[in-house]
Amino acid sequence: MASFSLSASMSSSNSGMSSEDDTSIVVNTNLVGAYNADNVMAALAVGAHFGVSLEDAVKAIEAYVPSNNRSQMVRTKFNTLIVDAYNANPTSMEAALKNFASLQADHKAALLGDMLELGDHAPAEHRKLGELAAQKAELILCYGPNAPYVVEGSGGKAIAFDDRDAMTAALKEMAQSGDVILFKGSHGMHLELVLEAFLKNET
Repeated sequence: MASFSLSASMSSSNSGMSSEDDTSIVVNTNLVGAYNADNVMAALAVGAHFGVSLEDAVKAIEAYVPSNNRSQMVRTKFNTLIVDAYNANPTSMEAALKNFASLQADHKAALLGDMLELGDHAPAEHRKLGELAAQKAELILCYGPNAPYVVEGSGGKAIAFDDRDAMTAALKEMAQSGDVILFKGSHGMHLELVLEAFLKNET
């Protein structure tokens, strides 16, 4: 889970006088990825705007457990799953894979769904995705019309699927105990269905 040490200048008001106090805090979250630091800072700023104390805001953030396929970590009896399958674009894919690379594991698998709505840029962006994924994971399974470009970019390391059930079957067969497994793709690729089917094997 992501722990953030944040330094911010927080505005406070006392008897009509406004002052600036430099405040340094540590926020221990249930979110995955250092890229969520901006989201935490935004939440604290909104809370301050509406009069929520810094202490209460931090407690609320630390109590939040994601369950919507965004920045979510699922620990099973056999594996650790990083689930970020609600949205995907080149920037978020890069951030997710870099965070994925920072996690300690003997073996890593990346399940990547297409990044949708890229238009004419889709082939090039999916080739870049394949190239990056090949540096971060031992096993790469990709799904969608653009999956062949991911395979091309990975130098043939990735395996392409045009069927979710086939991808799920391959994951069940190829995953190893102790794996860290990333699920990342656009919501329209519905990787949550692969996740649900895979979890039935994990209990």
